[in-house]
Amino acid sequence: MDVEVEGKKIRSELEQFSLPIIKLLPKAENAENIWSSKFGGKPYWPTNMEYPESKSGEKLILLAQLNFEELPNLAEFPQVGILQFFIEDDDVSRRAFVLRLGSNRGFINGRRSRRILLLPACGFSALFRSQ
Repeated sequence: MDVEVEGKKIRSELEQFSLPIIKLLPKAENAENIWSSKFGGKPYWPTNMEYPESKSGEKLILLAQLNFEELPNLAEFPQVGILQFFIEDDDVSRRAFVLRLGSNRGFINGRRSRRILLLPACGFSALFRSQ
């Protein structure tokens, strides 16, 4: 059995299950404004919304914030809006963050430990606060 030939055969069979991806490359620079794409830091947050909290009432921390206006156009994704990923503080230091697409219930082991939110388009006219 030729390993290279078998590998190519398996790859061609698996390609039908592939999904499109984007690759994010962080840069060591400050975000331009509160609604810029970033990893960590202070999130954009509308004043009329309750900030995400854990089941115990602790504020979740921002893992990542993606502003679709700053990203290349992606099929089946919005052109505007902000996608945010929040996790409990202990998620960062004690266990891996697992993203389950299509689920925004945010429960791991019965605890509310993560949230994934899509906020509408924003700008200077939007009211906001940083947490």
